[in-house]
Amino acid sequence: MAAQLPERPDAEPIPVGKDWSVSIEAGETVPENRAGVLMSTHKAFRAAKYKVAYDELRSLYVVDLRTWGRERDIYDRHLEAADGEIVYWKEKAIRSWFERHAGQIGLGGGIIIGAIVTVAIVYAVDQVKE
Repeated sequence: MAAQLPERPDAEPIPVGKDWSVSIEAGETVPENRAGVLMSTHKAFRAAKYKVAYDELRSLYVVDLRTWGRERDIYDRHLEAADGEIVYWKEKAIRSWFERHAGQIGLGGGIIIGAIVTVAIVYAVDQVKE
């Protein structure tokens, strides 16, 4: 069963007044002397949803890669087995000398046996008449 993709984080719009972010320089308003980006709760929540969705998509992608890798290995093994069967049946299909000349041998043998039987019948009939 295919996994459902996560919902897009930007599916719901952020309310107009709550969609803000501000760059903060070190020592400006934050007492710990750290620089960064200050953003609204709604925008931070959306950023967190993007992070979670990205991680989920990435894990699905890794699972797909592993699955398709195993499928490719199975496919390659089937191809190798099929190649082996082709070689086996090609070798088996090579006809022997007798198989290639069976018709000619049968015709020649039939003519010789027919001639012998004909001579035998003529000889037998000639013996009966005497």
